[in-house]
Amino acid sequence: MPALTASTETQPVTTRIGNTNPAPVKVALMGVTFDSPNLGVGALLGGSISAILSNYTNAQVSVLDYGYDPFRRNVRFNDRDVAVDFVNLRFSKRLFLPNNIAYLIALSILLRLIPIKSFRNRVIERNSTLKFISETDVFGSIAGGDSFADIYGLERLFYVGLPQILIILLGKKLIVFPQTFGPFKGSFARRIARYIISHSECVYLRDKKSIDDARKLLPASQAGKVKFCFDVGFLLKPEAKPNYDNSWIAAAKANNRPLVGFNVSGLLYSGGYTGKNEFGLKADYRVLVENMIEFFIREKSAAVVLVSHVQSENLGSGPGEGDDAVCREIFARLQTKYPGQLFFAGADFTAPQVKHVIAQCDFFTGSRMHACIAALSQGVPAVAISYSDKFVGVLETIGMTEAVADPRKLDENQILQIIGEAFDRRESSRRHLQTVIPEVQTKAIATLGDAISPYLRQQTQS
Repeated sequence: MPALTASTETQPVTTRIGNTNPAPVKVALMGVTFDSPNLGVGALLGGSISAILSNYTNAQVSVLDYGYDPFRRNVRFNDRDVAVDFVNLRFSKRLFLPNNIAYLIALSILLRLIPIKSFRNRVIERNSTLKFISETDVFGSIAGGDSFADIYGLERLFYVGLPQILIILLGKKLIVFPQTFGPFKGSFARRIARYIISHSECVYLRDKKSIDDARKLLPASQAGKVKFCFDVGFLLKPEAKPNYDNSWIAAAKANNRPLVGFNVSGLLYSGGYTGKNEFGLKADYRVLVENMIEFFIREKSAAVVLVSHVQSENLGSGPGEGDDAVCREIFARLQTKYPGQLFFAGADFTAPQVKHVIAQCDFFTGSRMHACIAALSQGVPAVAISYSDKFVGVLETIGMTEAVADPRKLDENQILQIIGEAFDRRESSRRHLQTVIPEVQTKAIATLGDAISPYLRQQTQS
């Protein structure tokens, strides 16, 4: 199936590399954060920053999201360090904290009722969060990539939706960055979603179904604001981990063995959030994992490296969701059965660092979507073992729908057949990726540059 291209939804503009506007655009990202144990969130953050700075090299990028304290973090872009400020909101029962999201929304509603502009300005100046928002040109919300929905519960929707509502109430410009939209089961959730997208400047979604669903919530006059953009995870730049012992790579590729990267999801391995298979998998994921390792090593004469993309540490939902603990347990149990053929890449990576590890693989498979995107965006053929419709929607955009094996519909043997066929045609897939991925990256950068360009500050006249 041909890839879905950005030109079918919006005409991209020329990348604005080298822009030296003396009054740089100030962009704040929302729905992403630093140091998330889920490296997919880090991929979205890094890819978004890359898109902005690729267009506007002197843009001032910040992050507005939940956290206990503000801080500044340097991120690497094109061999230079760029300072990114983290401005923290609170989602807390302490309602009168000056940065509590409920308090800020109540205050913003009150400000809309006050007709005296000078008084409104004084209130804003006295609240550091409101002052930051007032001084920022445009906000880009990405809602964790797939949390703009109620399938994870209304609390998660409120969590990602309230900051967007705050920006709208304060009259600032909001852009929905590429993500999955929905699904929404309840009418109240749909009303929240409709309010946000109807008041956004533009809405960029990363798959056709999301675009169709969003347009159904809007009047015909606003449907044009919903557009396609590739997932920003394709833009994340890999980065080698300092002092990382990668001697296992040479051992894995000894005797010309192909190296297969295998991301095992701790979430699926533990039966989902509840342990009761709420994703409705037809395949037994634990059995599938063991069968896949044996299949690659015995049938395909490959070496397998287990790759974590969600860390166990600091995960509030319990250690079972982390990939690293599961990968470590599998490796400890099976390494003697497959000596010199099964490896564990380790843990404590950042998103760019694990992407650098994945680039060493000849083939990749996994159940975390951004682990698969990390592979595909570097030309590594991959198959996603999906538990959500978001997988096929995103991979459709690069013409790789055959690279999805859905354990909700397929049993272990059917999944192994799909993966085996993909492994055998990996060279043709690699050639396809080498052609399409540069175009994907160029169009994603241009599309988001086009989204931000109306909010550039005017050039200072000499």
